[in-house]
Amino acid sequence: MRGNIAYIKIQQFVQSTNDDFKKVLQDDLNKGAKGIILDLRNNPGGLLNQAVDIASHFLLRGIVVKVIDSEGNERPYMVKQGGMAKDVPLIVLVNEGSASASEIVAGALQGNERAKLAGAKTFGKGSVQLIRKMDDGSAIHVTVAKFFTPTGKPINDVGLTPDFPLTLKDDELVKWAEDYLNKQISDRAEPIVTMAY
Repeated sequence: MRGNIAYIKIQQFVQSTNDDFKKVLQDDLNKGAKGIILDLRNNPGGLLNQAVDIASHFLLRGIVVKVIDSEGNERPYMVKQGGMAKDVPLIVLVNEGSASASEIVAGALQGNERAKLAGAKTFGKGSVQLIRKMDDGSAIHVTVAKFFTPTGKPINDVGLTPDFPLTLKDDELVKWAEDYLNKQISDRAEPIVTMAY
């Protein structure tokens, strides 16, 4: 916690990521978190199902990611029910080291207009690959599908463009995100004044 802002960094998407994330998020919400910084900088990706699970914590409904195979068949991965922070102000930090599953999460939150992205353009690794091992110990990676954001934008070789392109590094960007969220929280808290005539 940084004041009333929860700062959560995900290093990669492995089998235990969602379980670990749920514990941390619940703990932060119990501590009164009014905003969340989700840091996906230098996250190389990992498991698709974990990315869908993480994105679903922040979304009410809709598509997390579209997967289109080499024959043009489209499969949308939908938001899962039971998200824990669907209405908490959120900012996502990305950079050129954010790839694959981290781009799926960032693209889902940006594409569904749930959160803004801040930082640098992401890596652009939006492909599904099968690995075929050869008898000599080498392996062939075969691309069988590609990822697209909920709005149909390609990720592969393109990456995601932040809403706030910033050159700030390390804790400077986190501090910027804190200030951004505190402004969002403040704007929410202001009373609505109605005039009576």
